Formats: sequence, C-alpha cells, structure tokens
Amino acid sequence: MKPFFENELIKIYLGDCRDILPTQRFENFSLITDPVWPNALVQLKGSDRPQELLAEMFTSLPRLPDRAAIHLGTNSDPRFLSSVPSALPFFRTAWLRYSCPSRRGRLLQGADTAYLFGNPPKSKPGARVIPGEVNAATAGRETLHPCPRKLKHCSWLINWWSESEDVIVDPFCGSGTTLLAAYEHGKKAVGIEIEERYAEMAAGRFSQMNIFAALACDSLPNALGIELGDRLSPA
Repeated sequence: MKPFFENELIKIYLGDCRDILPTQRFENFSLITDPVWPNALVQLKGSDRPQELLAEMFTSLPRLPDRAAIHLGTNSDPRFLSSVPSALPFFRTAWLRYSCPSRRGRLLQGADTAYLFGNPPKSKPGARVIPGEVNAATAGRETLHPCPRKLKHCSWLINWWSESEDVIVDPFCGSGTTLLAAYEHGKKAVGIEIEERYAEMAAGRFSQMNIFAALACDSLPNALGIELGDRLSPA
C-alpha cells in the first residue's frame, strides 16, 4: 500500500488501521497513540464503540508491540483500557501536565494522562528510573484538530517509553503530533489516520517543515552578507 505521505523517517497511511496494520512489518516497535476514547464530546469515527475498536486494533497488529503508551485526557473513562492485551503488563500512569489549565464545565483540565504497558526500555545512564510527569509550557491549540495533544507530551512519551531502535507506531495519528515528535527524535514512525482532512493536516506539518528549512538555508547567507560559494576573507 502506498503511503499518503512519506519522507526519510515518517510514513502516513490514509485508511482504517485494522486494514493497514496487518500489511506492516516491524522488527522493534513501540505503540504510542491517542485512540478514540469513550465519552468523547467530538464525534470521531469509531467513537460509538471505542472499546471494541481498541481491541480490534491490537488484534490487527502483525505482533504485539514491545511497549504501548495510551495517551488520554483526564476526562476519558479508562475502563475501556481492558481491551489492552493482558500479555502487555501495566507499568504505570504518567501525568502530562499543562502550565495553563482550561475549564470544561466543572472540570478543570490541567493535564492529560498516559497509561504505559509492556516492557520498559533498558536502564541506562540518566534513565535508571522512569518518571511519571512532564509539564508543557505552551498555551492554546497547536493544531486545528478538534482533539489536539501537546508536542512536548508526545516527545516525553517517546523519550521515556521507546528504545533508540524502535519504530514508533500510531494507528490513530490524527494531525500527526506523535509523528512529529518521533521525527524530532530522529526515529522512524508510521501513522494511520482514517479521516482524510486530518491526514492532510499531519502531512502538511511536515511539508511546512521542509519549506521553512529551505527558506532558512537560502536566507542565512544573505543575512550574513555573503553570497553562496563565497569564502569569508581572513580577519
């Protein structure tokens, strides 16, 4: 199957993860995803049966991941996580905090949560123990997706819940925040999104990065007052 978008590290597929996952092969991978969750206020595809959808996603994988991080809001009913296979042992809950909380009715939304399953990454200097919280300082939405997640939160999950050689797999990739975090870590990642408008958002974020990089390469010599190919004169 041809990816909807592809660069040197990232592949985005447009379609149903239950159809696409069986076609993929990963030697080592961590599943880091924000699945369709119960009691969602936004009607995403699959929100009428999120527990079944999560279970079907896992059974569609070519094999169980080495690790899985399920990224949810604090108002998401966690009981649907019974769909996570028992072969993936529960490790811990992590708090993904916001510096600027928001209000939703009587709920003060001050954090997201992540539920970590599977085998923890190998212990190494500077990472002997796995912490349980991170704080994102940015305020407001980072994308136009109706249910955006913070890039810093996704980056933290990749940093602490994957090995260096792991491919990051996100079967519900939305606007691609987890994929963008993987790219910034220099990791390969595969994302799947069923709605074309959100797959376009995800692909667009990488296209914008390429444009900005090209502009930076063109503008830096001009900003320094030199022409490309010229050598600086000795002081």
